Amino acid sequence: FNCAPDVSTRAGGVLPRADNAIQGARGFHPGQQSIGHGYPVAMQLADSPMIRILVVHGAGLERRGLENVATFGALTMADYNAAIARFATDLNLEVSIFHSLDADAIILNLVACKANGVDGVIINPANFTVGQPSLAQAIMDTGLPTVELHISNPANRGVVSDIAPSTTGVVAGFGVRGYLLALQGLRDLIVTSRSS
Repeated sequence: FNCAPDVSTRAGGVLPRADNAIQGARGFHPGQQSIGHGYPVAMQLADSPMIRILVVHGAGLERRGLENVATFGALTMADYNAAIARFATDLNLEVSIFHSLDADAIILNLVACKANGVDGVIINPANFTVGQPSLAQAIMDTGLPTVELHISNPANRGVVSDIAPSTTGVVAGFGVRGYLLALQGLRDLIVTSRSS
């Protein structure tokens, strides 16, 4: 599934949306190109609609595994994406993974989310953790359950997130397994809301 199917931006200009998106198996269309792989991450649940989660990677994650390894570990963004795909498969979730160096591209994606059937959002804002009030507002405007995620704990470095007040919850300091915790939490919230 595509939240903003027309365009995404990254440093250097506007690109076709699929150029920097990794789609779950049900949302990946054969004519699209993507960085990485079109991960097969979903299995249809027999008794309820597929839960669809958008995972957003902010600026800075493309440098993971190359810089600040003592803080963030040796895993790369591709490693994160592969782990997210495995976790989603295990939890019977459909995920779409989006990365941008441009906060406005992320905002565009978030604005389109609800209309495109997304049930929840996980955002690792990385370099957008502070100083992005428009991003925080876009998260609130979705009305979707959203988890802010950090591989390390930014509070240990004195960073206070501007994004956290706009989210349902925060997962920080659990490494890549934090994505599993966030996916489980969103799944449980969404299942509960669907049954009430």
